[in-house]
Amino acid sequence: DGILEMSQRLGLSTAEYQKLGYMASQTGTDIDAIAKAMNGMTRAITTQEDMFERLGVAVRDNQGAYRTQEQIFKDTMIQLSKMPETAERAAVAQKLLGRSASELMPAINMGTEALKEYFEAGDGAVLVSDRLAEASDRYSDSMQTIKNRMTAAKNEAFEPLILVMADFAEKLKNADVENSALGVGMRVLRMEMDSFSTGLDHVLG
Repeated sequence: DGILEMSQRLGLSTAEYQKLGYMASQTGTDIDAIAKAMNGMTRAITTQEDMFERLGVAVRDNQGAYRTQEQIFKDTMIQLSKMPETAERAAVAQKLLGRSASELMPAINMGTEALKEYFEAGDGAVLVSDRLAEASDRYSDSMQTIKNRMTAAKNEAFEPLILVMADFAEKLKNADVENSALGVGMRVLRMEMDSFSTGLDHVLG
């Protein structure tokens, strides 16, 4: 999937998605694991808000509105990194981030300062703007549509020839030809037809 599609699936801007992707690449964490963890976090925000608060993560801003997913996720990761590496931390992480929390432990275990550095570095790692990501997505869709139409047009154009060749080849295969000049010619013709058929398959492919 492209940047635009994945960011929309997570409810993030392309910038936020790329920042987290940078952190994932630097810590050996899979971006899919982060995506699953953020989905789990979104569900937990509505049911475990008090646990976020006890961990030291503000779910809402001073006006009472929910903070962005990126802000909550980063703060949650940092606060978890401050906890001792115990079963309690693993349990808290799973409640707040879902079952994918275990896949984020290598990043969490790097410690608070390392995580902060990766998050800050990610702020400068955004390479594709929302506008460019959307244009790229439209371009990919358009090129796929063109490719599908060209394939359909080629199939339609060559269909009569292919049917005639298939019928002739079947008759040729079943023909009882003696080992004569005509027989040699027929075998050569078969070889030429096989070669042409292979080339046609390449064109249609």
